[in-house]
Amino acid sequence: MSESINSFDLPDVGMTGNVKLPPKEYAEEVAEETLEVAGEELTEELMAEKPVAEDPADEDSADEEAADEGPADEEAADEDLAEEKPTEEPEDTESADEEPVDEESAPEETLEETPTEEATVEDAQTTVMPGTSADVQATEVTPIPLDAGLEAEGDIPLFADQPEEGPTQDTPAETPKRKVKPWMIAAAVAAALGLGFTGYQAKLSGDYNKAVELYEQGDYAGAADAFGSLGNYKDAATQYDLASKWADAESKKAAASTDPAKWTEAAKAYELIGDDEATKQAQFCSDASTYYTAQRLIADKPEDRKALEEAMKLFQGCNGVFDSDAMAAQCQDGLTLLDAKDLMGQKKWADALAKLDSLSDSTFNNANTLRLECEAWTEYEAAEALFNSGKYYDAYVKFNSIVNPGYEGFPNLEERAQACIQSFPSGVVYRNGDYSSDDCQLSIDNSGYDNCFYKLYQGDTLVMSICIPANGKETFMLPSGTYHMNKGYGETWFGTEDMFGDEGRYWKCSFGGSDTFTLDYGWAYEISTSGEGTGISTSSTDRGSM
Repeated sequence: MSESINSFDLPDVGMTGNVKLPPKEYAEEVAEETLEVAGEELTEELMAEKPVAEDPADEDSADEEAADEGPADEEAADEDLAEEKPTEEPEDTESADEEPVDEESAPEETLEETPTEEATVEDAQTTVMPGTSADVQATEVTPIPLDAGLEAEGDIPLFADQPEEGPTQDTPAETPKRKVKPWMIAAAVAAALGLGFTGYQAKLSGDYNKAVELYEQGDYAGAADAFGSLGNYKDAATQYDLASKWADAESKKAAASTDPAKWTEAAKAYELIGDDEATKQAQFCSDASTYYTAQRLIADKPEDRKALEEAMKLFQGCNGVFDSDAMAAQCQDGLTLLDAKDLMGQKKWADALAKLDSLSDSTFNNANTLRLECEAWTEYEAAEALFNSGKYYDAYVKFNSIVNPGYEGFPNLEERAQACIQSFPSGVVYRNGDYSSDDCQLSIDNSGYDNCFYKLYQGDTLVMSICIPANGKETFMLPSGTYHMNKGYGETWFGTEDMFGDEGRYWKCSFGGSDTFTLDYGWAYEISTSGEGTGISTSSTDRGSM
């Protein structure tokens, strides 16, 4: 039979507001699986019900139930059952005047037959559906086979076979199987839809949580794919957009390498996201772009002053990204090195050396080589200054201490050191003008000794200085009086100031146990050199006191 249901309630799935529909393919798949399960369970439940034996006391209720169910769609078995157990027909219905359907003329039930639409409103009667409220009514039409009606509506036959013959008086009547009513089908469909929708919502929720987990783990590409598959579920579209932006920014950052332009693109991608963390990443990428721009400047022009100045400013503005602070210091060293080279070109060796010594990295570029050159020239200039001032021994020592840098055009240090050695003179080399009287004579025999240099004093006043070559003898006139004498001897002579240098030997002479001797007016005296006397230290200070 064909029935229409005025209304029924869908199951509550715990959602309010507009339901965001899932993608069509996914929804059809879930609904189909759920309908199949629900239909199988309902069919098994109905088929499993056992026939119930009729009780005379229940005839009235059975008749009423039969009246509610409408005209039977079975064959002669239903007519015989109706004759044995007459039912009360409602007074306001017209079905009581209908002719009973002859068993022979009853249409044969086949799966191919479908209900016709010849039934009219006059042929229908209204009954209250059992198990429903009095307001929900079903409209009956001309009886048709149950399977045919169902097949026409949904192509879902519930029973493959129907009994061909009804009970006879000789054969006990079997209790008819309980018919599947339309409201049952509607309820099953509603339950199936409800279960399918609930299951779909559960799957969406799980997929959404998985997408969130991927996002929190930093797998933005995976999170974007997961959110994109959720359609309009919750804020999946918004989260998809956010995850996609993060994935794009992270991808550009990873591919930036040392290219300033790509770092700038990554910074712009992070700026599109807009949250605090993305803002930090955008600043980092911007600083990285600045850093590699500066790197390229000094790589292309490592000794260009303008490039170094610009690169240093860029490194200083990088907010400490990578090793930008160290690179800024390196640029400053580069500028200092250029200053040192300029000073070296002007032969201002000492100033250039001061610049080199101020480097933060003493090994920067070829700073050590330049430093050696500046030190050599600085020492050389100092040695020349000593030589020009007559301090031949000090100049000699300085020249010998300089490490030759090996540069072409650097002076020959050995030659300059030899130039400091003076020729040893003979005789009086100094006489105090205040002691010009010649009233006595003195001779000094230097047999057996190297070159000797003598100084005669009256008190603390130097009266005369005499040079006597090795194995030589000198005679000279001087004023009478009491004297003390100092003596130095050696092989290399550097002048009356430095005498024999630190390599010489120096003595305060002693005469008969006394360090003084007296020369009387008009007398001649001779002194023979000997080892007697008090030695004088060869340090420069004591040598000066000689």
